[in-house]
Amino acid sequence: MEYQGQLDGWMAGSITTAGRWRGNAESTLQEFLRSHRLGASSPCNVFLAKALKLLFGIADFEFPGLPAQFLGANEIAHYVAAHPEQWTLLGPASSQIALERAQTYANLNTPVIAVYTSAPHGHVAVVLPGSLQYSGQWNLHTPNSASVFLNRPHKSYVGLTLSNAFQASDLSRVKIYSRNSAS
Repeated sequence: MEYQGQLDGWMAGSITTAGRWRGNAESTLQEFLRSHRLGASSPCNVFLAKALKLLFGIADFEFPGLPAQFLGANEIAHYVAAHPEQWTLLGPASSQIALERAQTYANLNTPVIAVYTSAPHGHVAVVLPGSLQYSGQWNLHTPNSASVFLNRPHKSYVGLTLSNAFQASDLSRVKIYSRNSAS
């Protein structure tokens, strides 16, 4: 019961905070997509890494000393799982509570990402400030997000629900993480 009250308080506060920076985050990423002219070989991992750098100054997914080289999507998923001091698992995307937490944290200006591993490569997306929207595909209320797609640049987006980034059949394997505050 105490947890639900805490979650309700976070969600109410996050909606107010989100209104202050949602437009800025979305316009920054939309301009990034336009200025970088996505092609068929534009990978989601590069977009995610650059989005986190633009919005939060975080360079977790760049190779040390090689700022133009980035971890792949599967490597990002392994990195966040192996670094709980930096990244907290909110839960699988199949959990409504994890999705609510993801939107709340994004609204509070906390970096939130969704990761999926697969062979030969996985997929990653960034959760943006906004509000939960119902997804019939997932049968859940899902957070606002941005994602690009390798070999499918026409499907890349900023400001749609997270259900646009991942197939419903993969839902239980999509994990959501939030970035811990710098100590």
